[in-house]
Amino acid sequence: MSLSKKEVQHIIAHYLNDHEKTQFGSLIDSVKKVLEDKGQIGEITEHRGSLLTVTHYENISNEDALLINDVIYDFLYERIITPGIDRNNLELPFLHVSDKEKLNKYL
Repeated sequence: MSLSKKEVQHIIAHYLNDHEKTQFGSLIDSVKKVLEDKGQIGEITEHRGSLLTVTHYENISNEDALLINDVIYDFLYERIITPGIDRNNLELPFLHVSDKEKLNKYL
């Protein structure tokens, strides 16, 4: 696993702090972006010797993907986030921050 649960909580909390109305997929993408920035997923170029470079695409691991889902559902169960963003979009995948005070514990 490349990220700890605490790190994923922190990343998602920061994203939610800036985007109080969002979608499930955007929370996942916020964590993927951090992994891409660390060079752990996405297009990765390796230098092998002075003349050879190899580029490949690395997907998020199953373990990290499941951890992200765990954290999102923990936030739902703690009622930090709640499904819906307006009267026309009251269900998942739409989400909004419902308790800023609880969210602040993860920042």
